[in-house]
Amino acid sequence: MTGIHDPSLGAESPDPRIALLRRALELSGVEPLVAGPLALEHYTRTVQIGRRFAVTDTEGEPDELPYADEDVILHLAERIKQNIPAKFLTDEAIEREQAE
Repeated sequence: MTGIHDPSLGAESPDPRIALLRRALELSGVEPLVAGPLALEHYTRTVQIGRRFAVTDTEGEPDELPYADEDVILHLAERIKQNIPAKFLTDEAIEREQAE
């Protein structure tokens, strides 16, 4: 019996931190086309310790965040978002920031 070969089955799955950070960037208002490359650039700043995540600074040292564990990646996404030009943000994100 021959079956259809799916090459993705044998391929190594990407680091889940990339997908989590990309989604967090999108939720914070970063355009999806920009969120992917930003997630690839910054995902190494998130470390998984058991079932929890922590964030490191740019030198790899633990970052002291006063947020609940589940908010760590969203907080990192917000910090990344603050350092990119507004042209890479969604209209909704720009409107939210102007309203604040």
